[in-house]
Amino acid sequence: MLTHVPKTVCIHCGVDLETVKSNKDHVPSRSLLSGSPPPDLPVIRICEACNSSFSSDEPYLVSFLGLIAEGSARVNKKAWGHASKVLDSDFRLQDDLDARLSVVNQRDGGQRVAVEPDAGIINRVIEKNARGHIAIEAGLTARSDPKISFASLQSLPPAGRELFHKGPSWRVVEPDLYRYVVITEPILIVRAVIWEFLATEAMWPA
Repeated sequence: MLTHVPKTVCIHCGVDLETVKSNKDHVPSRSLLSGSPPPDLPVIRICEACNSSFSSDEPYLVSFLGLIAEGSARVNKKAWGHASKVLDSDFRLQDDLDARLSVVNQRDGGQRVAVEPDAGIINRVIEKNARGHIAIEAGLTARSDPKISFASLQSLPPAGRELFHKGPSWRVVEPDLYRYVVITEPILIVRAVIWEFLATEAMWPA
């Protein structure tokens, strides 16, 4: 169910912001951008508890993308320096991602290193930004949970990539790092491309 969201309500949990501590949150997350994000990057007020709950999720996604960027020429590496700093400062995160690394044999006889991320963590970051986008763009909030999906943009077949990009004009937050589109009819969908690698979608069925 979609409703118009007053600015005094947290878009994530629905708590009255006048009754709890709150923080300003950037949409999208600044950690997904370069060290010099746009000065007009939108902000939205959310409760401190929700803001804190995302504090470890965002570095995880940045680090995952950083590992991909380090080993692939097809991924934009503009923000790799930030990802490297995140990994260097968090040994627990390093251990977690190292445990998810595997060596994949390729048809040509070669090998490549692959990483299988924690989908739950990535889904939470996607949903967080999607809820921010619909609140800022359309003044809406959704009480139900969205259906989240993500994949590498390059893995989509040509027809799938065309369908993914179909709809209103996309908004570019920072070239090569983050762009998105909000579709409100016939159902609410937020699509984004992060680092020109990760294609994401949050969809709220009617």
